Amino acid sequence: MIRSFFHTTLRSLARQRVHSTVNLVGLALGISVSGVLLLFAYQEFSYDRHVPEHEQVFRIETAMTEAWSLAKSAWGLDSALRERFPGVEAATFLMNQKGTLTVGGTELEEQVYFLAGQEYFEVFPHEFVYGSPDRALTGLNQVVLSQAAALKYFGTTEVVGEVLEREFNEELVPYRVAAVVRVADRPAHMVPDVWMTPQRQETQVGYNLRSGYVFQYARLQQGLGKDYLHTSLEELIRTDLYPVEVQDGSLAYEDWRAQSFFNFNVLSLADIHLESDGLLDIAKKGNRSKVLAFLGIGVGILLIAIFNFVNMSTAMAMRRSKEVGVRKVLGSQRGLLVLQFVGESVITCLLASIFGLALGEVFISLINSYVGMEFIDSLWTQWQMWPWVLAYALVVGTVAGLYPSLLLSRFQPIRIFRNQLTTSTGRRWSLRDGLVVAQYTITGLLLMGILLIRSQINHLHTMDLGIDRDNVMVVENYHGLTENQQETFRQEVEQLAGVQTSSISGRVPGSNMFATRWLQTDQEETIEVQWFPGDAFQRQALGIPLIEGRDINPDLATDSTAYLINRAAARLIENPLEQEKLNIVGIVEDFCYANFYEEPLPMVFDIMANDGFWDRQLFVNLNPAYDGQEAQAALEQLWASFQKEEAISLSWVDETYAAQLQEEQSLLRSLHVFAGLAVFISMLGLFGLSAFVASQRTKEIGIRKVLGASIGQVVVLLNRRFSGPILLALGVALPVGVLLGNRWLEAFAYRVSWSVGIFLLTFLLSVGIGWLAMAYHSIKTARANPVKSLRYE
Repeated sequence: MIRSFFHTTLRSLARQRVHSTVNLVGLALGISVSGVLLLFAYQEFSYDRHVPEHEQVFRIETAMTEAWSLAKSAWGLDSALRERFPGVEAATFLMNQKGTLTVGGTELEEQVYFLAGQEYFEVFPHEFVYGSPDRALTGLNQVVLSQAAALKYFGTTEVVGEVLEREFNEELVPYRVAAVVRVADRPAHMVPDVWMTPQRQETQVGYNLRSGYVFQYARLQQGLGKDYLHTSLEELIRTDLYPVEVQDGSLAYEDWRAQSFFNFNVLSLADIHLESDGLLDIAKKGNRSKVLAFLGIGVGILLIAIFNFVNMSTAMAMRRSKEVGVRKVLGSQRGLLVLQFVGESVITCLLASIFGLALGEVFISLINSYVGMEFIDSLWTQWQMWPWVLAYALVVGTVAGLYPSLLLSRFQPIRIFRNQLTTSTGRRWSLRDGLVVAQYTITGLLLMGILLIRSQINHLHTMDLGIDRDNVMVVENYHGLTENQQETFRQEVEQLAGVQTSSISGRVPGSNMFATRWLQTDQEETIEVQWFPGDAFQRQALGIPLIEGRDINPDLATDSTAYLINRAAARLIENPLEQEKLNIVGIVEDFCYANFYEEPLPMVFDIMANDGFWDRQLFVNLNPAYDGQEAQAALEQLWASFQKEEAISLSWVDETYAAQLQEEQSLLRSLHVFAGLAVFISMLGLFGLSAFVASQRTKEIGIRKVLGASIGQVVVLLNRRFSGPILLALGVALPVGVLLGNRWLEAFAYRVSWSVGIFLLTFLLSVGIGWLAMAYHSIKTARANPVKSLRYE
């Protein structure tokens, strides 16, 4: 029977080539694109979930202020947790290092390795190929290698007892290999392959909870979670930090805690990849919003393909009514007819699935190259998705074949042979129309997403950020010159053609770096501000408007401690220019100094001490009328006369801001690809359905043409059949798109407003795409000779 179904399916596909091609291509595209996106989402959500009992493992991050946090925590925090809180089964640190390793007297190129605590392999269990977990990282000068690292350094994995030397304090320190482990080839936020015990000097940095020095992890007992760890960390703040910061006891703990900006953040191991936003993190980061967006797009494209398949299967089945009538006359039971149509549909789905998996390889390459994202390597190597592909083909094939089979098998043969067959229920709208509405709703949402994201990116590129970002170059390695060279170089820079002014600074706007200070006002209030240390000319070099007061004057001795504050800081200080404790000389306008996602925080400009703490960078402000490329070339030539060993490192402030939009640019490119495919699949569906509708109304069109209808009138008549569902789909898509778009825009402090143009373009594109898909068969039918249309069969 299965063999019969297979032969019948192939004959049916060959007999209706256009519809069969549309059906197979549309479903295959849907399977391939959605398969890639759904597998990508699965991969992103599976980070670190292979670690045994990963639900009990947490990373501790340090919230230094209300504005920013570090992914790292204090040295010694793991020991304090392990010793004082019985619910902590194991705790360890991890510290990334980069330096020279030597094996057998041969220096290797600069390598990345990690210093790790002795309980590392209790928190993160590994399979030990050689050696024992009980003895790994428990003594001085021990190293554990992954199999890959052992092969890389020694050419074999049997290396227990071998010596590897690490450069430390300009000396080579020998480390003995204690074990070799197997690293699971599964997604993880960090994948170390060399673990070393720290030197004694490295462990003597001091226990200070406010420091962010190493990555700290803790494994808790079963039944305990974040609340227990939060409570334990709060107890450490009370017992270890409070007495240090309030030594005279003049401030009660509750009062001190209320005004303290310090805190700890606790992240589950599986959440680090998508949730951590701490600075100084080297973990592989994902973006939860983007993953959810891709997941939604994948499901949406899959639904479009399924709706297409169901629609086309129904339309194709109606053409086989006489075949059904003959089978029923010959004694075929209704159940067998239903089984035949469902079986044919399942076989078609399996063929489309195989074709779709092959197409998926093409889309993976396209996404990796065009979108610039690191997707999966191949669908064929993802064995876990094969059962899902089979289940998908069975479910979709059953659903797609069930409706037309039940519909046709219920008709009486005599009505079929008298051409009295009809599926009309007297309703204006049918299931077919509902499916068209659903798929064009998804298509409309994707089109709105493209237009909104493009509008937002253009807005951020062109809006006034309160800073002259287009004409400021930054010499990033200015600190590489000697102190005498720096001043001479700066003087000569200001003599170059096109240069208006220059300034030394410790921070570059748009770099998303945070540096915080706390200022005490005359009102005994402490305010947290972002700190821009530099010389007295930062404001002028960056083109930031001065709205009140004056600039810092380097010739005035009193201005060595002077501040320029922004409007946000001025709102927090009563009479800022009249403060006695704070030497505030001027107020500047707020500007976007960090990123596009946060409103400007209170900030100060002040004169930076030349103590080597900050890497000094040079701002060079150019005349807008001057050619920036010529100025850059002149600057490079001038640098070469000062520093021949190191090339100048130049950037534009505008490039620094633009780099922040890489995520959005990547999302936009992704939407271009996926929306294009969704539109194409939707057009395939309408193309096939328009052919079916045109063939059903051939005689009607012939009569209308005989009675004087023009080709244009006939085309409009046929296109109107699916224009209503498309317009209804837009009516659904627009409010849903606004809701989802507003959720996305909430992430930005500087956001674009919805414009009529976005709605109008979405409308025109959706309707135009629909009419274009129906145009071929509409025009072909309208131009047909009515004599052929009305000829008796």
